[in-house]
Amino acid sequence: MSAPRALPRRAWDRLQERQRRAPLLTREGALLISLVALDLALVSRAGYVSWTSLSALGLCVGVLLIARSLPTGPPQSWLWATAGAALTLSLLAAHFSRWPQGWPVLVFVLAGLGGTLLVWRHRPRPGLALAALGSLVFISVCWRWDPSQIDVLYGLRSAGRALLSGTNPYLPLHPSTTVGAPALVHFTYGPVVAAVAALGLLAGDPRVMSVLALAGLAGALYRLAADRREGQWLVLTLCVAPLVVAMVVSAWPIVFAIDGIAWWLALRPLHRRSGVVLLGLAVGCALVEVGPLLLVLFMRSRKLLVDVLLAAGLGFAIIASFAAWTGFSRYWYYTIGIHFHGAVGVGSLSLAGILTLAHAPTLPGFLGVAVGALVLAWVVSRPTPGLGGALTDAAVVTMFAMFFAKFAFINYYFAAFAAIWLALATRAALVEGDLAPAMPVWPLQAPRQLPAQEPAQPVASRLA
Repeated sequence: MSAPRALPRRAWDRLQERQRRAPLLTREGALLISLVALDLALVSRAGYVSWTSLSALGLCVGVLLIARSLPTGPPQSWLWATAGAALTLSLLAAHFSRWPQGWPVLVFVLAGLGGTLLVWRHRPRPGLALAALGSLVFISVCWRWDPSQIDVLYGLRSAGRALLSGTNPYLPLHPSTTVGAPALVHFTYGPVVAAVAALGLLAGDPRVMSVLALAGLAGALYRLAADRREGQWLVLTLCVAPLVVAMVVSAWPIVFAIDGIAWWLALRPLHRRSGVVLLGLAVGCALVEVGPLLLVLFMRSRKLLVDVLLAAGLGFAIIASFAAWTGFSRYWYYTIGIHFHGAVGVGSLSLAGILTLAHAPTLPGFLGVAVGALVLAWVVSRPTPGLGGALTDAAVVTMFAMFFAKFAFINYYFAAFAAIWLALATRAALVEGDLAPAMPVWPLQAPRQLPAQEPAQPVASRLA
C-alpha cells in the first residue's frame, strides 16, 4: 500500500510500524464484539426475526470473518469492560414470554454493571460474586416459568422419571410445541441427557443440572485462559449474559455438551484420557448441534482427529446401547427422523424462517448441510492459526450452517456462542500438527502452548 500524499513518507512508515506492533483491533477483540452482537441477536426477540436481531446477527458474522485475518492478542481492559456492560444492558432489549419485569431486571442490570466495574478495578472476587448473584436472582424468579411454552422441559422430566424408575427413557410420551410435529412425542435427545435429567430430578428439577453445567463451563474457561485476568473477564461475561439465563430457564441440553467439550480442551494437555471421556459424553448429549464445531477440530490436526474419533466411539457406544433397548428404527425416528416432520420454524432466525414469514417458497431441507459443508471446506483450506483460530473457524461454520438450516433457534446458535467463548480463552495456544501457518502474536512473542509442564495453580490463589 502506498502512502497518501497528505502524509510524509516518514510519518507513514511510523504509522505502519505502530499498527504492526500495537494493532487497533486484535482477533480476540473482534471475537469479543461478535460475542456481544450474537447475544443481542438471540435475546432481542427470543431467537425470532426482528430488525434488531437480523442486524446484530449480520454484525456478528461480519466481525467473525474479519477476525480470521487479524493478529492475535489480548483485548484491552476497556474493551472487556464495555463488553460486560453491553451484555448486561442487552437484557433491556430481551423479549421472552413470561420473563419478569420491574425489580428483577433492575437487580440483574445493577449487579452486572457493578460486577463489571469491580472486575475492571481489579477487585475480581466481589465483582464476580455480585454478577453471579444478580443472575441467580433473575433465574430464581424465572424458575416458575410455565413449561408448556417449550417441550424441552417436559421431555427432560419424563425421561428422567423413567430412568429413575428403571424403564426406557424413550418410551414415555410428552407434549410437543414444535410446529408440524405430533401433539405427543418421545424423548428426542441423547441418552446422556436423560441420565443428567435424572440426577437433576433427584435435586428437584432438571434445570439444577443446567446451572451446575454452566458453573462448570465457567471453570473450564478460567482454566483455559492465558492468565488469571483474562479468566476473570471470561467468567464475568458468562455471569452477565442474558443468553445464559435463557439456556437455564428453557433447560436446553446443549449446555451439557458444551461443558464436556470445554473440559476436554482444558484437560487434554495434562489429562488427555479424562478429556476424551468427557468429549464422548458430550457426543452422547447433542451431536447434531455441536457437529460443525467438532468437524472443524476433527479436520484440523492428527492429534485432535484421534481425540474426536475416540470420543465418537464412546458416544456412539452409549447411543447404541439405548438404541438396541428401544429398537434401532424407533430410536432413529424419535431422535432424528421426527425433526424432518416438523414445519419450517416460522420467523426463526434462519433464511427459511424469514422466507416462510414472508410467504415465499420454501428452501430445500438439506440447504443448511450443503452450505455448512462448503464453508467447512473453505475454512479447512484456509485455516486460521492457533487453537483459538480453529474455534473461530468452528463458530463461522456453525453460524452459516444454522442460518441456512430448516429452522434455527437459540439452542442451535448457542454452539457458535460457546465456540467464540472458547476461542477467546485459548487464543494463540498451539495445536499439535496444526495445518495452519504461524501468525504474529501481539505483543510480539512466541505463541503459548496449553501447559504440559506447568503445574495447575490452586483456584483460590489465581483469584486473589
